Amino acid sequence: MKIVLLPGLDGTGNLFDSLIRFLPAEDVEVIALPDTGEQTYEALVEYCQAKMPKEPYILVAESFSGPIGIKLAESDIGIMTRLVLVATFAAPPKPLLSRICSLLPMKGLLRLPFSMLVSRTLFLGFNTSKEVLEKFLSSIASVPSEILAQRLRVASSFECGVASIKVPVIYIQATNDVLVPKKCFGLVEKLAHNLELKRVDGPHFILQSNPEECAQIIVSE
Repeated sequence: MKIVLLPGLDGTGNLFDSLIRFLPAEDVEVIALPDTGEQTYEALVEYCQAKMPKEPYILVAESFSGPIGIKLAESDIGIMTRLVLVATFAAPPKPLLSRICSLLPMKGLLRLPFSMLVSRTLFLGFNTSKEVLEKFLSSIASVPSEILAQRLRVASSFECGVASIKVPVIYIQATNDVLVPKKCFGLVEKLAHNLELKRVDGPHFILQSNPEECAQIIVSE
């Protein structure tokens, strides 16, 4: 069965490499978010909807892409078999922090000497390989600054406005996530009729820090 991956804030999909190693590669499709144009969730849902498979598929939506996955599941016509939400939210998780970050020169900050420490503390954890860390920094650097700022502003102020999700949902919660509070699961719980919570040890970027366990959850029957 097809497994469609929607990436987090960077939108590139480059950070899925470690996860894909534990998935049936021939079935995986990564949909990168556009790095031009409007970055509202409405625009991104429309963009992703046009790229969804016409055959049964599992949708994995990571972090920033969670609301996209939720809206796609809401409008599903019976093709999506499962929605896997990863370290994500149905309402702004930390609106003030996101708003402040949208005003900062993110790419410039990530080039400073302490950037690796900050990246490990907030995003990747201290057990993540140097390879993954470098890929994270290069992925962020490849995205236009205004696009990153737009996405952060959107994440700080959007309204999901979903009535209900009938598609089965698995929510992967990172135990050491400092960016998405545990209360975010409660908001998703109100939307889904069939929801299962899976806690996985690790930081916000749980697909990168614990890819094997996450892959097993994604493909589990």
